Amino acid sequence: MAKHDHDVYGDEIALSLLGLPCEEFREKYKTKDFCIWMFSMEDKKAIVNDVFEKFHDRFGFYPESTGSYYMDADLTNYIKAAYPTVKCAVATCWEEGPKAYHTCNNSWYTLFDGGPWAPWIPSKQNTHAPAANAAEDSGIVAIPHLSRDLIACYDGNGSNFGTHPQNVLRGMI
Repeated sequence: MAKHDHDVYGDEIALSLLGLPCEEFREKYKTKDFCIWMFSMEDKKAIVNDVFEKFHDRFGFYPESTGSYYMDADLTNYIKAAYPTVKCAVATCWEEGPKAYHTCNNSWYTLFDGGPWAPWIPSKQNTHAPAANAAEDSGIVAIPHLSRDLIACYDGNGSNFGTHPQNVLRGMI
């Protein structure tokens, strides 16, 4: 169905680097956990190659977008070099910083508590940091995992004001 809609309507088919721990993955990488940012760079490359090639085998082309809760600069740079069709990636979750469980705090407006809250061109040196110039441009557009209403988050956890359906449900309880 996805391939049909891609061919007929031009719908995008993205490749997520989340939710990969199937039996085949567990056997090959000897783990049930899957957080791509926790693997060695050698394993990250192998995982990316495995899933991108499987995607190509299934759909006949490589994806234009990918993503995970966090993609470090080395991973982003590798993906762009190995699979130049990739134009964008869900590269960070803004709340995946050192104060992730404090919801909103006095560092919410900085880059030190996760990535930017809107699309940006990440630096080749640090995915969380926007590129300062063309030499630092990683070649992709990074997109946050979800967006929040900054003002609504300032006074509370912002669960009713985000783009994450589970947060909206949590906010209704």
